[in-house]
Amino acid sequence: MDKCDFYDKLLFMKPQLILWDWLGTIEIPNNAKFYVRNKLMRKYLNVHFEANQEEEFKKYWRQISSASQTAINAQSINEIEKSGPWIAPYAIALMKYFKQHCIPQCVVSNGSSQEIIRKLQDMKLDYFDEIIGSDKQFRPKPNPNSVLHLAKKYKIIETDRIWIIGDSDQDMEFAMHARAKGIKVDGGLETVWSVIKETDFS
Repeated sequence: MDKCDFYDKLLFMKPQLILWDWLGTIEIPNNAKFYVRNKLMRKYLNVHFEANQEEEFKKYWRQISSASQTAINAQSINEIEKSGPWIAPYAIALMKYFKQHCIPQCVVSNGSSQEIIRKLQDMKLDYFDEIIGSDKQFRPKPNPNSVLHLAKKYKIIETDRIWIIGDSDQDMEFAMHARAKGIKVDGGLETVWSVIKETDFS
C-alpha cells in the first residue's frame, strides 16, 4: 500500500455522542412558509413550484399583487399553526441511523427545553436522551459547560468523539470551545451523510 492509498483509507472515528441544535437545524420554519404559500398559490393562482424551485417561487411572489400576498399570508398563518413543527429533510433518517448504532443523542439549544420537549412529544419523536435549553442551569451557547456535563455523564474522555450538528457560526464556536467535532449544516443535513460516509461505524 503506498502513502496515497493509506490516507484514502483513513476514516473518522465513530462518534460517542451526537448533540443537535434545534431551531434552524431540526426545526426549519422557513420550510413551512414555502410549502403553505406554494399550496395556496396553486389553489388561488393556479401556479405551483417544486421543492427545488424556491428561488423561482420568491421571484414570482414579488410579482403578484399586494392584495394576493395579503390574502395568502393571512391564510398561511392558520395553515402553519395547524401543521405543527416543520422538520428538516433527512433529520429523522439521521436520528434513526444514530439510534441504530447505539449512539446517544441530545438537543442543546438556546431556546426553551420545555417547548422543544412539547414539540417532540407532538411529533412522537423519541430519539433524544436529554434536552438542554435556556431554562436549564447551563450558560447559553457558545459556552461549552453543557457539553462538558454531557461528556462526563456519558463517560466520554475525548470530546472530539462528540459531534455537534448546527446551522450557525455560534454552533461551530460552541463545538470549538468544547473541542468537539462541529458539522455545519446551513446548506442542509446532507452534509452529515457526507461525514458519515467518511466515518468508521463498524
